[in-house]
Amino acid sequence: MLGHYPPKHCSRPFGNCNSGNSHREPYVAAHNMIMSHAAAVDNYKRNYQATQGGSIGIVIAMKWYEPLTNSTEDILAARQALSFEVDWFLDPLFFGDYPREMREMLSSNLPKFTSEEKRLLQNKADFIGVNHYTAIYAKDCVSSPCDLKSYEGNALVQAVGERDGVAIGRPTAFHGYYDVPEGMELIVKYVSQRYENTPVYVTENGEWQGRAIRNSQCVQKNA
Repeated sequence: MLGHYPPKHCSRPFGNCNSGNSHREPYVAAHNMIMSHAAAVDNYKRNYQATQGGSIGIVIAMKWYEPLTNSTEDILAARQALSFEVDWFLDPLFFGDYPREMREMLSSNLPKFTSEEKRLLQNKADFIGVNHYTAIYAKDCVSSPCDLKSYEGNALVQAVGERDGVAIGRPTAFHGYYDVPEGMELIVKYVSQRYENTPVYVTENGEWQGRAIRNSQCVQKNA
């Protein structure tokens, strides 16, 4: 993984930075984010929820992954890609630990939850917010050569937009993103079924047009 913003850490093959470890640091950062969320949920539920009657949840950006082919390897690759994108953040919040696929593949590069952290994780989110913009094909990289410079590479999966020269959906103005309406239905079903029918809200969806929208396109002026 490549850090685009300060402190701009990375390591090869993901980039050429002055310092960093792309195989471990992203998981440490994510671990701290998960525990920050857990602490906020714990504080809200103990001190405010009963009187305010509010809900507290988490929003995750997530693609839908389709196997590039019907091979067992690509089917497994699609599952692993979801694990490294969706389950990575939600499994700890609902099941108390990282998904099995990540624990097995990353070993010591993946932080472990302490007993105190697991106590905080017992406070489940009241809802899950889904930011979804595209579906993509998942290609297995265990038994076939791949370019593993994207973050999916840590799952030994390559995300590709075309199968036999045909795009998975209508290409949008944002490189690598495609208009695949069924992807929204599939990812919402996946999240709902995996996480005990926790309420799911679509918090982001849409398409970047790649150009400014003139006021005349949005506002009808009075004659």
